[in-house]
Amino acid sequence: MSRFFLLALLFLLSVFPVVAGDVAPKTVSLDTSETQKLNMFFTDFSAVSLKAFEAGKLTDKALIEFAIKHCDLNHPEFLENESQLNAKHVDAVCKEHFGVAPKKHQALPDQNPYANGKYTVYPSPCDEFVFSQIASLTDNGDATYTAKVNVYLAPPDFMGDVHAMPKVWKAAKQDVKLNAKMTAVIKKENGNGSSHYVLLSLKEVK
Repeated sequence: MSRFFLLALLFLLSVFPVVAGDVAPKTVSLDTSETQKLNMFFTDFSAVSLKAFEAGKLTDKALIEFAIKHCDLNHPEFLENESQLNAKHVDAVCKEHFGVAPKKHQALPDQNPYANGKYTVYPSPCDEFVFSQIASLTDNGDATYTAKVNVYLAPPDFMGDVHAMPKVWKAAKQDVKLNAKMTAVIKKENGNGSSHYVLLSLKEVK
């Protein structure tokens, strides 16, 4: 390489620096299996009406409330004497869904008392069936993804396919309504020979 060429290259790099990680977002193509996996992942949040939050700003109260509702809805086997939930299950559920656990366990005023490492869980009324579907997924180029998510409402006795297209529900005369649109930032964590997503932020699209 000639000295002139080397000097010219250094000059160009100084004028147009290459920024590592400056990668344009790109749409991710999802197969049926991954689509359904993401549908169920986001349904975990919509089913318990998780409120929008910014990255790094999810409070201990919000984490605990999510975990208690999630266990009540999906893991009745975690409840001792049908009403006592050990804090270790709250930690495990939070780490699985958000990658973090509450810093301090505490009672949720007027909701769930906390004593001796356990929460008292009261049955939640089931007057509607809530589920989510992913509409699109974008790779942000920084190990995170942005997901567009549709949240649907159906009667509590809904027995249809939660992964179906809206036209399928309409044709079957099933009462399913679009309730909200959300934007979420997620990342994929790997470990023990498998991978799963964790939620970093959630925002409602007005």
